[in-house]
Amino acid sequence: MEVPQISYSVSTFYPTIDRRSHGFCSRSHIPDGVKAKSWDDRMEKTKKELAIKKIQLELKAEKQAEITRYVKFIQLTMVHSQIFILNRRREVTLERKKAAEERRRFEEEKVKVGAISYLTCS
Repeated sequence: MEVPQISYSVSTFYPTIDRRSHGFCSRSHIPDGVKAKSWDDRMEKTKKELAIKKIQLELKAEKQAEITRYVKFIQLTMVHSQIFILNRRREVTLERKKAAEERRRFEEEKVKVGAISYLTCS
C-alpha cells in the first residue's frame, strides 16, 4: 500500500495530496446503479419512461377535451333553459294580458247591461 505524498504550496496553508501519485479511476464518480447497467438497458428504460409520459399526456389531453365538451354541453343546456324560461314568461304575460282584457270587456258589458236594464225598468 502506497502512502500519498503531501505537498505544500506557498499559496495555501493546508497540505494537499500530490495529484500525480493517483492513477485514473474508471467512472468512480458515477453511481453503482449506472455502472452495473449497460447503455442499451438505460436507453430502453428511458424509452419506456418517455412512452409512459406520452401516454399520460394523451390521457390528460383527452380528459381535458372531455371536460371542455361537457362544459360546452352544460352552457348550451343553460342557454336553452334560459330561452325556455323567457318564452314561458312571455306566454304567462300574454295570458295575463288576455285575462285582463277579458275582465275589462266583461265589466264594460256588465255596465252596458246594467244601464240597459236600468233604462228599461224606469
